[in-house]
Amino acid sequence: MHGKWFSPDDVMYPYTIETLIDTAKKYSNTIVYSNWDIINEKGNILRNFHESNYNELSDFEYNIRLLDGQQINVNTTLIPLSLFEKCGIRELDDPVVIDYDFFLCAALICSIKFHLISKSLIKSRIHSNLYFT
Repeated sequence: MHGKWFSPDDVMYPYTIETLIDTAKKYSNTIVYSNWDIINEKGNILRNFHESNYNELSDFEYNIRLLDGQQINVNTTLIPLSLFEKCGIRELDDPVVIDYDFFLCAALICSIKFHLISKSLIKSRIHSNLYFT
């Protein structure tokens, strides 16, 4: 069984769930994830985003890349449910790092791998009124 994080203003393509599940069946002990498209409020695609590819890395390169920072959009992932029990979701002061903390725990403590699906499976929405201070 698997679980999925997903933002309520993002959109899945009609083939998203089937593609994630079919890929997860091929790779045990793996978080599968994909490329994604950035859309505006009206749903128009602004650009494609290509995620880092962890598929063929050595263990050393894999660990270095993970420790270098968050590299995966959590909304594209399908995660084995057992990881939520093993790693849990810690409450942290900075909500932006919650998924990174979870991914580090999954990879370094639970020996989980990540597998990229090279096509876009979600449309991630940005809002024109969103700004950072």
